[in-house]
Amino acid sequence: MIYKFSDGYRLSGDPEIVGRELERIRKKTGLTADSVLAEASNRKHSLHGYFKWDDRVAAHEYRLNQARYLIRAIVRIEEPDSLPVRAFVTISNEEQYVPVMEVLSDKDRRKRLFMDVHKDIEHMKLKLSGYEDLVDLIEMLDMVEAAMSEKIEE
Repeated sequence: MIYKFSDGYRLSGDPEIVGRELERIRKKTGLTADSVLAEASNRKHSLHGYFKWDDRVAAHEYRLNQARYLIRAIVRIEEPDSLPVRAFVTISNEEQYVPVMEVLSDKDRRKRLFMDVHKDIEHMKLKLSGYEDLVDLIEMLDMVEAAMSEKIEE
């Protein structure tokens, strides 16, 4: 078996070492975030460097994740019977969240948003590809991608 970091994850180091170590932890105690953290808390452990151990830095990063979660949680409902739409989105090459309606009304930003969604769909298809009984879902995602391609060109 070969381990590698999945596309989209910005991690350095040797994925073989990480994969083997996660497998060892799984066999020893079961693989949970708590069991990995417990093992990695030892400064000499091969996974130690993947975590922030300075509590001030870690707390700040955790609060940043909470802020991102809060921003993503807000949706807009234009009319009583309309579907909710995320109020704010991030798109590639921009460092901040912007109103989704602003993105959709700008051709370049709209295209970048759709390209970002395309990457997400490709990632989902990759996740589903390991399950033979889910092939129909991959085909549906292909149809979504085709429809999005048409929208990108509008």
